[in-house]
Amino acid sequence: MRRRLTVVSAAAVAAVGVSCVNLRDVVCPLEVAAGGKFEVRLVGRVAALPAADAAGEYYGVLAVAAPADMDIREAKYDGVYSGKLAAVDEYVPPPGEAEAGEWRYLVTRRPFAAVEWADAPCEATIKFKAGRTPGEYRLAFAAGAAPAAEGGPDLSRLEWGRADGEPLIARGVTVK
Repeated sequence: MRRRLTVVSAAAVAAVGVSCVNLRDVVCPLEVAAGGKFEVRLVGRVAALPAADAAGEYYGVLAVAAPADMDIREAKYDGVYSGKLAAVDEYVPPPGEAEAGEWRYLVTRRPFAAVEWADAPCEATIKFKAGRTPGEYRLAFAAGAAPAAEGGPDLSRLEWGRADGEPLIARGVTVK
């Protein structure tokens, strides 16, 4: 009987795929020191879709809009698997208006099978270094997934997730 349950469970998981990541929350400090380091935590869940719509392997993608003088020092993710995120230098379709500065994009260093991530919670942590100019700034974040292609993600087929009906979440931070 135990073996039969395992087969049924595996079949149920195989019938589900993933196509995007839905951000649920962004935890960001309200104030940071000019030139100081700070951390932002993004909390999300991988969308579960029918396997026919989202079979295969995907790369996780994060979009971060921040002032030009705010540096991203490190970014990592945790969920079914853990690892570091790498900067993307090629064109990525933006998730929306970058009211907070220019979009910067980060991608998982390896793809994952859709069925391994379907409906799974995930988190990302981004370490920033604030600029030296005091003021009030907005940071914006979006998450998504891009199908794996030869040599990396197929960013032309990237799908941004949704958070409360919008693809991005913004937070304010004051640099003092």
